[in-house]
Amino acid sequence: MTNRSVLLKADGLLLNHYINRLPLTLEELERIAHDMDWLLDTYQEATDFISRAGIADFVKEHKAFATIYDGQAVILYDGQLPYSEKLQYICHEMGHIVLQHTTENGVIGLCDDPQRMVSQEEEADAFAAEMMAPACVMHERGITDIESLIKTHLLSREQAVRHAENLARQPDTEEERKLCATINHREKNDKGKYTALGVATFVIVSVFLMLSMLKSLIGISPENDTSQVISIPATSSANSSNPSSSSRADSTTLPPIVEETPEESSAEPSENAVYVTTKGKKYHKPDCYHIAGKANIIKLTIEEAEQGGYEPCKDCF
Repeated sequence: MTNRSVLLKADGLLLNHYINRLPLTLEELERIAHDMDWLLDTYQEATDFISRAGIADFVKEHKAFATIYDGQAVILYDGQLPYSEKLQYICHEMGHIVLQHTTENGVIGLCDDPQRMVSQEEEADAFAAEMMAPACVMHERGITDIESLIKTHLLSREQAVRHAENLARQPDTEEERKLCATINHREKNDKGKYTALGVATFVIVSVFLMLSMLKSLIGISPENDTSQVISIPATSSANSSNPSSSSRADSTTLPPIVEETPEESSAEPSENAVYVTTKGKKYHKPDCYHIAGKANIIKLTIEEAEQGGYEPCKDCF
């Protein structure tokens, strides 16, 4: 069984950076790295740094690694890895840093003692698995064996086999109880929110159908109906947060929604024009493949996008 202190340090990192849902995302790992003042980048985007630091040969032999440069921790990884592997390797390297493993030739986790190096790799693996599937949270959800852990799709099969032995113990520390409460409470709230939205939509549709049937029964035809047309605003959190939504709700009818894509825009996109999606955190150039064919994208200037908290897409900028 993994040393308990390794798991607790992974739990502490999640708690300290307000991770409150699973699965873990690359954006959340980028935020953790930023908050910890670690540099996190891909091999493809850090070519100048790799050349300057003289670590090109090490890059060719490893999918990811952590190093120290000018007193700062740096995590580099292959940006062409599958998404799940990116998470696994980044969490592994974060483990090397948090657990203060030995450093040799500037690379964290290396040492001239083979046995100690193997031990450090196992600890970093356990740290990564705990970050991606906290044992206390899994135990609370009744996930206590290899197969049920694999079915969560939070870990690879190899990770699940090694991590399953940590699931038997009930959460009994302050960090574990707090992490369980944070993640389980957030996900229950999310489920409740979506359930409430579904119920509200059902009620609105039912009322509309009943009114239509009532009009038919009392003989009011659409041509003779002079009553005011009432528009029912969509039950969307996006609308409720929009300052202009209240003025739109006062109108008796709403204009149709026109979904614009960069290809369909009649105006030539200016150099300052970028596009964002309603769920993303990046802004993109009009020809970026990330937004190709997507509906409900929003056209902004770069200034507007950055004021809204969006960051440039690393693939098209």
